Amino acid sequence: MAATVRTGRWLWHWRHNDLRRPSDRAEGWILLAALALAVTGGAASGALAAGVVVDSAEQQQSARREVTATVTEAASRASPDDTGFGDDRVRTAIRWRDDGGRVHHSDTKVPPNTEKGTEVPLWIDRDGRPATAPPSTGELLGGAAATGGLTALGVAGGVMLTERGVRYALDRRRIRQWEREWEVVGPYWRRKAL
Repeated sequence: MAATVRTGRWLWHWRHNDLRRPSDRAEGWILLAALALAVTGGAASGALAAGVVVDSAEQQQSARREVTATVTEAASRASPDDTGFGDDRVRTAIRWRDDGGRVHHSDTKVPPNTEKGTEVPLWIDRDGRPATAPPSTGELLGGAAATGGLTALGVAGGVMLTERGVRYALDRRRIRQWEREWEVVGPYWRRKAL
């Protein structure tokens, strides 16, 4: 019996009732449309946002490559950051050769106590400048899932918030309609009561 009551609550907009107004039926259709749009629009926008993140990461991966650089100065013995925040690596000078054989110099972060002559991995961009490593597969999937999920929730929430606003406007309209009808009927009822 409880299931019937719940179903009845949701379907009251469409059941036959002589007191049902056209705005009640409109409210039911608005709710149904909003739910459908929230689910489909949220899912579609979430998938689209996740796809954009994946495409961006793939572009980063194709625009960068890893080379081997050689440390030209020994790294300091201790980490400069004793606060516990950030990584514990230190900056030191490095050099590497590009595909044309030219030698490049820069600096990068390496573990403390790295000796001169040690080979370290270095990511470079298409122009041969040092760059950050592209996101790993786990970072990529996590970022895509988070972006897609938040976008889907945002779109669905926006749709449902708009639906609530429309229902509020319908309620305000019905209240004004009842007030106008009461102005007509109210004096008649007061005379009968006296």
